[in-house]
Amino acid sequence: MSNVFLITGNAGQGKTTTAANLARALRLNGHDVLVVDGDTKTPKLCYHFKILPQKTTQDIIIGNAKAKDAIYLHPGGLKMMFSSLTPTKTAHPSIILHELKKLANVVIIDVPTYDKTWYETNEPAIIVTQPDFPSIMEAHKLRKQIPNSHGVIVNRVHNDQFELSPGNIRQLTNFTILGLIQEEKYMREALKHGYTLVESHPELETSTIFRQVAAKLMNQEYKSPIKKTNLFEKLASL
Repeated sequence: MSNVFLITGNAGQGKTTTAANLARALRLNGHDVLVVDGDTKTPKLCYHFKILPQKTTQDIIIGNAKAKDAIYLHPGGLKMMFSSLTPTKTAHPSIILHELKKLANVVIIDVPTYDKTWYETNEPAIIVTQPDFPSIMEAHKLRKQIPNSHGVIVNRVHNDQFELSPGNIRQLTNFTILGLIQEEKYMREALKHGYTLVESHPELETSTIFRQVAAKLMNQEYKSPIKKTNLFEKLASL
């Protein structure tokens, strides 16, 4: 039985970047992983990997391709599936979920905000948000639409006085915080070259945190060879 996680969040919070890095972290942790663009209207995952797909989720839905033929293999073994950049009217991509589950042991699906059809599959959904008050309140509103909320990943953490602390976030929302992803200047460099941060800069604390979150999703523990800092101590206390 495959483990499926829906990655969602409001616009601009970094959910696609998070989905890509989390999938790569799971693969580095030794899992068989497929990352899927579950957005057929405004797909973005292919931009992160600099791939123009020929076979897409839409091709599977309308019967022009088998699911296994729409898989792209990233160096290192991560399986990827993209949606077409050309608008195509099809059934909702959740219709092929049963096929996706056959392709890998872990399936990470990047899904649009407020996509109730994806949410109603009842697969565990992870919300990506940033630690400012408006973002947290919007994430809180979004969670009410999700029947199986697995927790939140707090993205672009600066550790300054202008953002909410993990304690503040839990007090306001009762969120289960899966991880705190530090703002990282090398993220833009990785995106430019079509890499994930966890593979291009594995030595960074942010990469290690992605691997810790990935391990947590699989009920495992990832012990980093990097010396702990205050950010790691804060994450460990969640």
